[in-house]
Amino acid sequence: MHEIHAESLGLTVMEKIKNAVKNNLSLILAIISALLIVVGVIFIVLGITSAKTTFTAVMFIITALVMILLGCVMVYFILLLKGEGNAPVEPNLFLYDSNSGENMSEDVLDFELVNKRMAFFMSRITPSVKDMWTTNLFANDEAFDDVDELKTLLAYKMLYDLADKDIPGLWNLYLNADAEIIESIADYIEANGDEFGKYIIKLHSTASGSFEKSRKFLMDNKAYLESKMFNCAKNNIEKF
Repeated sequence: MHEIHAESLGLTVMEKIKNAVKNNLSLILAIISALLIVVGVIFIVLGITSAKTTFTAVMFIITALVMILLGCVMVYFILLLKGEGNAPVEPNLFLYDSNSGENMSEDVLDFELVNKRMAFFMSRITPSVKDMWTTNLFANDEAFDDVDELKTLLAYKMLYDLADKDIPGLWNLYLNADAEIIESIADYIEANGDEFGKYIIKLHSTASGSFEKSRKFLMDNKAYLESKMFNCAKNNIEKF
């Protein structure tokens, strides 16, 4: 869905083994098929020039033909593998690994991965953190490929970053954000069946120039935001 240039994350040991086997399978088959064909040709020559009886010659030739046939079958499988390798992979925002050129197993998905890929996504749709709070990015459907669940993840991510980074400058950006941006955050969180956003609207609208109440609320609910972000990504992984 999205063009992926982010640094790839580490694969599990089993995934590394699988990727290594797959990448080298064509080479292994090519070597074996070549050996079979070469040995088969040698057996034909021996059967014709060196066999002392007709039976021995026939056995040499039959064995040779079987080996050559096996070699040709392996060549066919090599062509099939190359055809599969040329098939385009649709990169998943959270699972794509740039080293293997494939999407990783969903089993590797955890909050750390979701958070890192969302940070990457944010860097692709806006030039700075300041723009996150001064421009209503949720109105740009094209940036989200019309995937509302990605907007929900962005809403959670923006609130999570406030608590996680806990930087006065970032809190002030939140404090001075237009009500339209806060309402968009609340709307897309509510679309996830979560009323958490309503509390943000209330806290933001009654802040009276101080972010302390909002800060305490989000800091207290940091683990909740982690859980919601992860589950939103996991439950809708095929959409990204």
